Amino acid sequence: MVTTSTEQQGTVERWFGVKGYGFIVPDDGSPNVYVHATAIQGDGYKSLFPGQRVAFTAVSTGRHPHAITVRGVEQWVTTTQRDKNGGQA
Repeated sequence: MVTTSTEQQGTVERWFGVKGYGFIVPDDGSPNVYVHATAIQGDGYKSLFPGQRVAFTAVSTGRHPHAITVRGVEQWVTTTQRDKNGGQA
């Protein structure tokens, strides 16, 4: 049986950039959620960072939950972006 959650928030625990997947720790204490890069909303290169706050919707297929949509809830600014803006985020 497949069940879909409502949107939740959590923190990225681990992200394996080369492999394109990682895990989110939900704020409500439920089991960690697997996330693949294809679930990340947005344009361009899709990646997450350990410690990043995210909002996500997950499905449970019986084995363990998988995120089907993920979006950042805080703006992450890279060094390159900061340099282009004269040191301002």
